[in-house]
Amino acid sequence: MLIDRLLFSMKALLEDLIKGGEEARHILFEGRDIAALPGPRRLFMHRICRAMGLIGYNIDNSKTRDRILHMLQILPTTWSHYSFKRFAVARTWGGIIVAVQNSCSESPLDEMVQLCSLEKPHPLTPPPKGIRRVFFMNLQDIPLVLATGPLRAEAEAFVPRSQANVQGGDVEGQAEDATADIDQQIDQPDADATDLVDSRGIADSLASTAAPLAVEHITQEQKDVALYLLKQHRQRARNQKLELNKTVTRKVCDSYFEKCLKLAVGPEQWPRGYYYKKVYLGLVPHLLACVKGVESYASVAKAEAKKRYQGGGPQDYDEMRETINKIAAINKGYKMLVKRLDPASDVHSARDINGLKQLVCKVEELVKSVPSDAGLDVHFSLQLAIKGIITEPKPPKAKLKPELKMERDLAYEMSFF
Repeated sequence: MLIDRLLFSMKALLEDLIKGGEEARHILFEGRDIAALPGPRRLFMHRICRAMGLIGYNIDNSKTRDRILHMLQILPTTWSHYSFKRFAVARTWGGIIVAVQNSCSESPLDEMVQLCSLEKPHPLTPPPKGIRRVFFMNLQDIPLVLATGPLRAEAEAFVPRSQANVQGGDVEGQAEDATADIDQQIDQPDADATDLVDSRGIADSLASTAAPLAVEHITQEQKDVALYLLKQHRQRARNQKLELNKTVTRKVCDSYFEKCLKLAVGPEQWPRGYYYKKVYLGLVPHLLACVKGVESYASVAKAEAKKRYQGGGPQDYDEMRETINKIAAINKGYKMLVKRLDPASDVHSARDINGLKQLVCKVEELVKSVPSDAGLDVHFSLQLAIKGIITEPKPPKAKLKPELKMERDLAYEMSFF
């Protein structure tokens, strides 16, 4: 849902602004790093909080409002700025409503409006403080209505005069009791016209105290470079996240892949085709990761057996002897397999695919000799190697040939005789 994606992006930006430092160095304000500008940081934090609150304020959905309330709880309550402190301390949606209604400053450039349709009953209660009511007749009139508004916060609700003559100016023939309330809202005093300005010209009428910004034209080449850098940054961030979530088996597999890759550089290393190269780089690291996982289990099991033997007390020597024999067999098996599967071993130098298949079977036997409750994280790698090396691929299915209707063709030819 687009609203969910928007809220997620706003929360991510808000987190970067809260943390500052390295997390916010990619955010610039007038060409400067916003992490070193606490004033603009707090300003944009306030604006994001108000925007998120307005989304829930205008969408009557309890799930969306609960999600916004939960997202805004990332705001710090110890050093919150007065501009967004109400959002930080709010623990219910009612607190968010109060924060939204009190989020406007005294500036004429910062105001909120409440749109009211003239086709619906007039609101009986006055608008919240600092919020201006704007009445409209059709949806197409809203941009024009919003483009003109009062500069004074205490000015009355604005209704465009052009909407008074909805029926072509002939209102005398209509029932006066049905239109009295609407006409009262439409016929504004002429004195209020001095309070109405076109908001699109405010920027030109106010004296600017900031230095003019140099507007530079961005070429297509610069856009391509920016997109390339953005793509690389996202790729790096994704790789870093995956690196943090790697298991021990995955890290061992990656380390063996690096060793295999160094030995596989150059076409002269593979004079007889590339099939074994694919197996060597893609599946041998997984086999070595399986053997290393068994080795880790054997070392831990050996230490536990030794500790239990030295602990004293009644012992089941037959069971202990059987456990030690199993551990010894596992040690002997993984030492042999580590040597035979090493990236620089003779099996790989000879490109012996049949010998590699035999080693895969021995790795499978070694993994099965480990108790099932040991929690080995190597079964996925083992099944991947078995499927890629031992399992023969199924022959492709023959394509069905179209059926030839000979009788119809023969009858057509015989018709000429």
